Amino acid sequence: MSEVKFIKLTRKLLSKRDARDKIKMAYKKVFEGPPWFEKWPLELVEREIKSWEDNCAYGLIGMNCTKIISFIVCLDREINVERDPISWKGPYIQEVGVVPEFQSKGIGSDMVRKFLSEYKRGEYMFRTINPVMIRVFGKFADVRKVGRDILDEYPDRFYYSLAYQHVSAEMYKYYER
Repeated sequence: MSEVKFIKLTRKLLSKRDARDKIKMAYKKVFEGPPWFEKWPLELVEREIKSWEDNCAYGLIGMNCTKIISFIVCLDREINVERDPISWKGPYIQEVGVVPEFQSKGIGSDMVRKFLSEYKRGEYMFRTINPVMIRVFGKFADVRKVGRDILDEYPDRFYYSLAYQHVSAEMYKYYER
């Protein structure tokens, strides 16, 4: 496998048709594969990607040659879930994905490490049911369960707080053991 190059996800990149089409295909592959197995019509994927552009999303795209194989997307947003209660205003990690054929190769870990060291925003919020994602973030930050949206269709999907502290290359190697 050739080396993965991570490039910044910007509004400018999202406005380019070729890049947008490649992101759409990667997004579709990620969420139609394990562990999600969801069906995503291209129109719905297009709407999601358009919302990233409209909301000034930032993050990283992982490239293998000319293929997009991974992404991490962050938005600055406000979350209020009164039932738990969760109140948050700041960076929210909207999506993280690695296409199935490139999973379990350390690409997600490398991407998260690069993202957190690149953006250095301190604390993030995300929600997931994917234990792999929690484990990957846990290598680089203090991950704390902060609550669940009881109206969510997935009863075991929780909101998590992610407090980032810089992790040196030596520390990263330690966590990889």
